[in-house]
Amino acid sequence: TSAGPARASGTGQKSTGHAKETNVIVENLGLQIKESNNKMESMLMAMDEMEVASKNIKEVIITIDNIA
Repeated sequence: TSAGPARASGTGQKSTGHAKETNVIVENLGLQIKESNNKMESMLMAMDEMEVASKNIKEVIITIDNIA
């Protein structure tokens, strides 16, 4: 009977250890997702800026064509 509680306690410690490891993994994955989202947001902003610049370049080309 004394082995039973010790075994149960050891199992509880293993479960707690696994839970902590899982929590760390989940937290790291959450951070990676946030970083990826930030990078995607930056890329989208850069694409928007390129689109605006492209429209400006087209307008300049049209103006030059009209002058020529």
